[in-house]
Amino acid sequence: GGSESGPPRRAGVPQGASGGGVRARVNLSLTGVLTAFFIGPMTENSMHSFGLHAPLWKRLVTVALLATAFADVLTVALHLTVKDGGLLTDLALVSAVSLVVATPLAAIFSARTVHLEKLTLELARAASTDSLTNLPNRIGFNNLCNEAMRIATLNHVSAGSLLFIDVDHFKRINDTQGHAGGDEVLKMIGRVLRATCRFGDVMGRIGGEEFAVFLPGAGNDEAVACANRIRKAIREASPEGKPPVTVSIGIGVHEPGQRLETVMDAADDRLYAAKRNGKDRTEAPYRLAAAA
Repeated sequence: GGSESGPPRRAGVPQGASGGGVRARVNLSLTGVLTAFFIGPMTENSMHSFGLHAPLWKRLVTVALLATAFADVLTVALHLTVKDGGLLTDLALVSAVSLVVATPLAAIFSARTVHLEKLTLELARAASTDSLTNLPNRIGFNNLCNEAMRIATLNHVSAGSLLFIDVDHFKRINDTQGHAGGDEVLKMIGRVLRATCRFGDVMGRIGGEEFAVFLPGAGNDEAVACANRIRKAIREASPEGKPPVTVSIGIGVHEPGQRLETVMDAADDRLYAAKRNGKDRTEAPYRLAAAA
């Protein structure tokens, strides 16, 4: 009947609790690491998916804090389940580990996302921009005009007027000056349009030697005046020592409820009338504008 001997137990502390506490803290630290590893990238990708294009430093702070908060929630849940002591210590430990892991992860994924956003914008711009004149191409021009007409339709008003511009005798220019000379003429017209049109006007190169200008809020008379200014400016900007460059312009005026295609058809019809009537002139739907 000998008595068993062993180290004395502290009152109220179960045997093995110390080892279990160490293991619990190790597990919680791993929880912080794994949480930061998964929540960081997921948060950054979610911000990108929903179009939340915040500055890089805000993304870093957001991702790091969310990862830390999620790890702390898991820590509290584990403590409620295991009913172990030292909650504040474990929260501090897990938060520190999460921040240390989440911050560099956030930097990596945020930098990657910013790079992807820049590439996306560049690709979208390239897809909707004419590389020669740096004006919107047909796709970009149509998108801008459709949005303006959608808003006008909601307000039951006219969106404005559309100019179709075609270079006269462009084949002759290419034949006599070469394709490089023809390209210079097209670039010159692009510069003239940017310099002549109002702020807010939409201009684009919609075909080989064809340009278009959308004049928001402009009626027939304003469109005719703008078209004649463009024709005059193009003649004056023609290369020295070469025959003056002339253009023919057709005008379509948007009526409330009309689609872009309808206005384009009207402007195209007036453009062909200008070509038939001698070129180097403006044709409007309501009256013939004499050559300036």
